[in-house]
Amino acid sequence: MKTVVNGIFLKRISFSETSLIVTVFTRQHGTKTYLFPGGKKKNSNVLQPLALVELETFNRPDSDLGKIARISPEYVYQTIPFHPIKSGIAFFIAELLASCLKSEDQDTQGFDFLSQEMIYFDQLDQLGNYPAWFLLEFTLYIGCTPHVVDDSPNYLDLIDGTLTCAKPPNHAYIKTTSVNWMHELLKLPKEQGLSLPIPKAERKLLLGDLLTYYTHHVDGFKTPKSLEVLETIWA
Repeated sequence: MKTVVNGIFLKRISFSETSLIVTVFTRQHGTKTYLFPGGKKKNSNVLQPLALVELETFNRPDSDLGKIARISPEYVYQTIPFHPIKSGIAFFIAELLASCLKSEDQDTQGFDFLSQEMIYFDQLDQLGNYPAWFLLEFTLYIGCTPHVVDDSPNYLDLIDGTLTCAKPPNHAYIKTTSVNWMHELLKLPKEQGLSLPIPKAERKLLLGDLLTYYTHHVDGFKTPKSLEVLETIWA
């Protein structure tokens, strides 16, 4: 049966000399994996990390793997494909999403947030704090946002997911300067958070600590390999 779906492109792998296996977070069906016959030759330029696309797909009765008949852009990014820093961040976010978004359940709220956020990111100039801000904001949609217990927290409880002044007695925790930056990013409006003067070394520590937090709250989470690319960009 033919269906048309809206999607956010996450990743692709080679299937044959001409075809691809692609993973897309769709508005209608959650995260789906499709066979894209001839995908290496047609529309391959559309399949960039976080591309907003429309897919015409077929579900095959003999396989759980759907097939893409047509793919076209729903929104054409103006800066992300041509800006080396934005491209690096896009790879990082796409890899993060592929590790977090595995359900085939419909999630229109999550999809709408991500699609609107990527258009915002395409137009954004203040990039330094964006990966950390995104990591914190995305916890809202996967149900593990750190809860601020105290106004001046020193610890991030990795199990309870709290920012607190009290050292967790029996839990894994983080006690670094990144806890203060997490608190600031959580309490400030978006534009102010993106403008925070976080030094490069602190930003690197903050990203690493947030990814550690993800490993404790997202089943099967793997630290994005593109983190190394981001760290090189910010060096």
